[in-house]
Amino acid sequence: MHKDGRCRGEAIPPGSAKLKVVGFAGAAGDITALADGLGSTALDFTTLGLAIGQWVKVGGSAAGTTFAALISAGTKARAAAYAKITAIAASKLTLDNLPSSWATDTGAGKTIWVFFGDQIKNGITKNSLTIEKGFLAQPVPSYIVNNGMCANTFSIDMTSGDKIKGSVAFTGMGGGIDTVTLDAVPDPVTTGVVMAANANVGRLGVNQVQLGSPNWAKGFTVQINNNLRSRDAVDSDAPVDIADGECTVTGKLTTYFGSMTEVQAFYNGTPRAINSRVTKNGQTLIFQIPRAVYRGGGNPQATAKNTDVMADFDYQASQDAATNAHILLDRFEYVE
Repeated sequence: MHKDGRCRGEAIPPGSAKLKVVGFAGAAGDITALADGLGSTALDFTTLGLAIGQWVKVGGSAAGTTFAALISAGTKARAAAYAKITAIAASKLTLDNLPSSWATDTGAGKTIWVFFGDQIKNGITKNSLTIEKGFLAQPVPSYIVNNGMCANTFSIDMTSGDKIKGSVAFTGMGGGIDTVTLDAVPDPVTTGVVMAANANVGRLGVNQVQLGSPNWAKGFTVQINNNLRSRDAVDSDAPVDIADGECTVTGKLTTYFGSMTEVQAFYNGTPRAINSRVTKNGQTLIFQIPRAVYRGGGNPQATAKNTDVMADFDYQASQDAATNAHILLDRFEYVE
């Protein structure tokens, strides 16, 4: 899809080419900005495959594809015009976590664009994969194969002044080494680029509000543990099965201690909805813990003279009734 809204032909598409839906657009003047979401007359929001808890990004780069209030708020505000779906009806898409520059608008004469992505969340379907590593610099390359690999733990670390770091640990069902590959065509070298906390984290929000003055966010971590366990048998030299465990989601939120808000939530055991958005090169990831409770920390302190008073909160997620999830991840493959 070209920026003018028309499809453009390609004589010889590359082998890796794909066609993917990345959003929707209304007819001219059809999509309106309501106080709590989006409205429409002709477009039926229930036909778009959207889900409760999914995020959308409102508006494209062209002035005719976004609302006037977002244009007036400036480039940065337009880039941050994301919101979360809380209800879906034919003529209304109810949203929360709306941007601070949001205002009602009839969208007169405008063809409003709304982007959405793919979403995954913790569930009960077990997925496994085979991982092969080839050592191609050897005279006769060796290939190490790991079978039945299931992701057991995952972590992400967003700390101010540092790169965003992530790791995944797998539990598998054996493997081996050979000079014959399972795949004669290796995967291409990844083209992803490094993302940094200060440059690419566009939002860290708690209970529908971006953390800002006086409790700016300093860091945010997520740890997922699927608590998988290998089952072995006396007559097998490799595990015969991988059993499911409980999905445990924990992490830490670090803020400046500017007011009592988050400490009071810790004292009261008040659930918090936490989300963090990362964007780079027209792609976005949104990590969401819809129901987290602070279980540790909550003791603001300064580490030395002439330093800021900081507050750490160790949280644990529990199942959210609206999304039936502990953690969700939205991936926008393309936004403007």
